[in-house]
Amino acid sequence: MKITQVLATRKIFGASFVHVGAHTAQELDSYLSLMPRKILWIEADPVTFFKLERKLISSEKLHLASIQWINALVGSSSGSVVPFYRYSNDGASSSIFRETELLRENWKDIGLQETGEVLPLVTRRLDSVLQSLDFSFEGMNCLILDIQGSELEALKGTGSLIGNFDFVEVEVSQEEIYSGAPLFDEVDGFLSKNGFKRITGIPWHGDVVYENCRQKSSPPTKIVFSARWFARSARRRVFSARWFARSARRRVFSALKRLISTWSK
Repeated sequence: MKITQVLATRKIFGASFVHVGAHTAQELDSYLSLMPRKILWIEADPVTFFKLERKLISSEKLHLASIQWINALVGSSSGSVVPFYRYSNDGASSSIFRETELLRENWKDIGLQETGEVLPLVTRRLDSVLQSLDFSFEGMNCLILDIQGSELEALKGTGSLIGNFDFVEVEVSQEEIYSGAPLFDEVDGFLSKNGFKRITGIPWHGDVVYENCRQKSSPPTKIVFSARWFARSARRRVFSARWFARSARRRVFSALKRLISTWSK
């Protein structure tokens, strides 16, 4: 993922990640390598969500960060029932948009196509999802959207909360891979109007990272401060232990002197 590369290059640790289009949390280790404060996984497909939940519950790494997951189809409005088309690659490319010939042609080596299964799902705005979970925007916050053409819909549904994100990673296309899905120029225009600047290249189809230029949060320092506090605290305990040992030795010597003095009398 490009966003983890950006953070690693800038030595930014302790950020929070909101990942929409979680699938089965393949990026978990990449996020954990950056010592995140929080990770929120959002997955629309209920079948895939079950796999995601089972993986996270059984993971031995849950203690390394505050990790949450929720089953929700994120959109620009809440309460709309939309068809969700399942795709053949274990649901990784499932979308509210139909396939195009361009999609089938470019991924014919893996036989990517619609399975014919269509799920009626109810949309939720992203700001509504975050508010329902009492998501707190502290330190550095990153939004990742990998939802197969629905990225612009999700951005619109973020509302005023979009300004709380320091970085946004979106999957974009310059040609119509999904029928009727917004292309790069529309997504780029929306983010630019909301104060975000593109900081990575423009692929034909792939991930692009944007940085919030209106309100830039300072890199999180809690981890650094905690480490410094722990080091100082440890030194204090060492010094206290040495003082206690010296004090104990003085008391023992003093007691021995009094005992010898008593015997000599």
